[in-house]
Amino acid sequence: MTTDDQAAAHRAHLERLCADGRPLTAHSRYATTQNPGSFNVKRQQPRHERRSLHNEILAAVVAAHPEVLRNRKAIVLAGGPGNPPRRTR
Repeated sequence: MTTDDQAAAHRAHLERLCADGRPLTAHSRYATTQNPGSFNVKRQQPRHERRSLHNEILAAVVAAHPEVLRNRKAIVLAGGPGNPPRRTR
């Protein structure tokens, strides 16, 4: 199987998993928001233990990479690549 074939097969598999009622949808029983052990379903927010874990992971990443700016700004680019300028004679 070629790399293109593998990528196509992988994509098809993920698309099947993301279809309505399948495991990778937001309302799947496997979704965090559907797991009362990790998420307070009535309040629609993570439980204290999960929030603490996320804060711990974030603090470790920030400490490991202090040079990375955290100013809540993003640059979003869209569209195809530009063409290089043409040479004229």
